[in-house]
Amino acid sequence: MEVGDLVSAGMKSEIRVGNSLNLKDIPVGTVVHNVEMKPKKGGQIARAAGTYVQILGRDSGYVQLKLSSGEIRMLRGECRATIGVVSNPDHKNKLI
Repeated sequence: MEVGDLVSAGMKSEIRVGNSLNLKDIPVGTVVHNVEMKPKKGGQIARAAGTYVQILGRDSGYVQLKLSSGEIRMLRGECRATIGVVSNPDHKNKLI
């Protein structure tokens, strides 16, 4: 994202970085973050620096997600997610 970019949330939002949509409305293969585990509960997955989730597919109202750890989860299509990766992908490579 750049300074001045507009972000939106809702069913009619464009598929652009920073926009928030229901998982069922996001194309397969898209990388997302801040994913809800239950509808209306708020984002719980992929919120830390450098984390993301990839949408693998859909089946009977559920969406299949691949977490950055390699785990695969099925969540309801009504759960929301924000398109894009949380900034600072090199956070895990930081020297202590």
